[in-house]
Amino acid sequence: KDRINPSHLYEIRVDALKLRQVHPLKVYLKRDLVVNSILIEKPSVRVYYDRTIEKDSSKVDTRTTWQRLSKYLCSIKVGTVLFKEIDFKYIDQRLRKPEINGIKNLSITIKDILIDSLSHTDTSRFYHTRDILVEVFDNRFESPNKMYSIGFDKLEMSTLNKYARVTGLRVLPKFSEIPFSLKFGYRTARYLVELGEASLMGINYKMLVEKRQLYASSLNISKAQLD
Repeated sequence: KDRINPSHLYEIRVDALKLRQVHPLKVYLKRDLVVNSILIEKPSVRVYYDRTIEKDSSKVDTRTTWQRLSKYLCSIKVGTVLFKEIDFKYIDQRLRKPEINGIKNLSITIKDILIDSLSHTDTSRFYHTRDILVEVFDNRFESPNKMYSIGFDKLEMSTLNKYARVTGLRVLPKFSEIPFSLKFGYRTARYLVELGEASLMGINYKMLVEKRQLYASSLNISKAQLD
């Protein structure tokens, strides 16, 4: 008997799920699921990571998305999916005191989803989608060493237009110069960074997802201050 021991467990809750212009007759007559838009309001997503002693034995399904669904549907078409005001937390339970990293005020808009027998070969699509737009507003958090406060007004990314843009980025020391050095026990550099806007253009998002390597054709920075 197979023992499934996944390293990641997911907990998802939503305030509301709204579907508009669903076409049930197309599902019944042609096995085509067509939905104009899906709105998911205030989803709460918790990802728990616990590296088990045994090897992660969850099986990898190598079939395409369409191959997994073809028993039930011939195709899926969705105009827009909007995840509005996501509250996301990643909880590392390997430590005695679990480490929690999270982000709020996150919205994701997925446009023109198409899943059929050929869509996975369409190089103009990003995992069956025409575009994934990610927007994060007004976030504040600490640096890993808890010596800096980091914040930004808006972070925006688009897979179709291949860019990522952050506005109002601030990296501010939490202590003045002498208390800052005393925290380390020795003299060390202390810096302050403020950027009006920074943009990465020409991002290869597939390389980023599949190989965890960031490639971009250009970096543009405006209204920068470094002390």
